[in-house]
Amino acid sequence: MQIRRAEPSDVPALRDIVNAAYAGYAAQGVALPDVAGGLGDNQAAGQLWLAGDPPLGVLAVATTPPHAHLMNVAVAPDAGGKGVGRALILHAVDTARAAGCSELRLTTHRLMPDNVALYEHLGWHVTGDEGDKIFMTRLL
Repeated sequence: MQIRRAEPSDVPALRDIVNAAYAGYAAQGVALPDVAGGLGDNQAAGQLWLAGDPPLGVLAVATTPPHAHLMNVAVAPDAGGKGVGRALILHAVDTARAAGCSELRLTTHRLMPDNVALYEHLGWHVTGDEGDKIFMTRLL
């Protein structure tokens, strides 16, 4: 699967993917921040990636050695279960390693247990929690 850095012209479609990916959680009453609001800033900073053509998934990852932060992974609902999320997460790992980071961190929601399970399957460990937030880390 092709993964590339997002261009400014990609941002509207990527916002749509992020909003669609989280819509089911919002419909269940899960309180989420504005999950698509910072994508333009992420793109301008070189932190935004997309998978597929047309795009099927979005990744936002910041690398500031020695740590990297996986800020967002979202997959279009009709592309779920096809390995897009896994490919994006592994791309975040590769990006962090290439930047000289020794650790990749993320925050997810306690009402997203499938996400926690996927991250654990890919080598992440829960390092703490606070309210609805679950903090996870993967050593690189």
